[in-house]
Amino acid sequence: TASDISTGVALDEPPSGYRLANPEQAKQIMADIVSGAGVDITGAGALSEWLGPLKKGDDVVITLAEHAKTPAVNELVYYQQSVMVGAGCARGASAEELTELLSHTLALHHLHPAMIAAIGSLDLKADEPAMLNLADTLNVPFRVFRADALKQFEDDISAPSAVVEAEVGTPSVSEASALALAGAHS
Repeated sequence: TASDISTGVALDEPPSGYRLANPEQAKQIMADIVSGAGVDITGAGALSEWLGPLKKGDDVVITLAEHAKTPAVNELVYYQQSVMVGAGCARGASAEELTELLSHTLALHHLHPAMIAAIGSLDLKADEPAMLNLADTLNVPFRVFRADALKQFEDDISAPSAVVEAEVGTPSVSEASALALAGAHS
């Protein structure tokens, strides 16, 4: 990109583990930077070195946000992909319903979808269309775990279910999958 050539920073391609939340604004902001706009970097911590070559100023804002936020017209917002989503659903569940549930849960906790690093579930759900659609929509990996791998988190589960355990061999699918993903990413 022009910004990559002129500044050494491709703002639409952040370092691994980070995601740009508003790529639709990146082209114009990169054009502004190439034209000489100065950048105010907010909360960038881990991204500071990557953004270091940019000219300082207050024409454009680049933010590494910790909570969901609506970007200003002249702002690029990045999130660290640190949220692991464990998901479970009945066979044949609606993709729309699963997506709505995740959107509601993220909003409830002031999280942005760009924060999601991966989605996990029980290996019995490896071909579940709603799960595959969710991961595809979010452009994140979908990882599955055997029941015995999820069962190892039994003592850490806030609401284990005997019904779920009788059905699939582990007292938790969603919460245990999130914990398994977090362990896989630590």
